[in-house]
Amino acid sequence: MAGIDLTDTDATGVKRLLGRVRTAAGTSLIITGTLDATGLNDDPTMLGSLAKKHLPVGDLSAVPFRATLDAKDRIAGIDLTMPENAGTWSVKVQDYGVVRKQVPPDPSQVRKPSAAVLKLLSGRGVPV
Repeated sequence: MAGIDLTDTDATGVKRLLGRVRTAAGTSLIITGTLDATGLNDDPTMLGSLAKKHLPVGDLSAVPFRATLDAKDRIAGIDLTMPENAGTWSVKVQDYGVVRKQVPPDPSQVRKPSAAVLKLLSGRGVPV
């Protein structure tokens, strides 16, 4: 694994994790079931990085999970009960799937970069 791909829209790995669900049942706020975490440590996401660092052992084909939903039926959190040595992994999410509008800063907060910064940004001031 080369590392986390921060240009990926699913850099956390939550969407990929949900794609691994094998069984699910629950209420309007809590869903429980199992997911297949086999090969999770090869995933170029934050969850994949966690799996690589804390290699879970045992059967990963049916890892129990508990997902909570917010009032708008969006994922708010996921708890994975990993086998043997890895314990419980928890992912908390806020506004999952929401794209926030980018707002430019107030003009009074923007200042002109110094000559040193301009030199670095141009590539001429970078030591080789």
